[in-house]
Amino acid sequence: MFNSIYSDKKRFDAYLEAHIFSPGQITESFVNGWIGTIKGKSSSVGNEVITIRQVLKFLALSG
Repeated sequence: MFNSIYSDKKRFDAYLEAHIFSPGQITESFVNGWIGTIKGKSSSVGNEVITIRQVLKFLALSG
């Protein structure tokens, strides 16, 4: 499971690096754009999205 979470985060990090040029640009629209790039079975895509949403929620709550 840890490898899966790490892999999901790594793909999201690569997307961030390619598309974010200044702080504060991670919006719902941005995340939806990333979701559109994910390929695979719907259950795999769902798990990846859940993982990243949990990380973003944690970051938002952390301030």
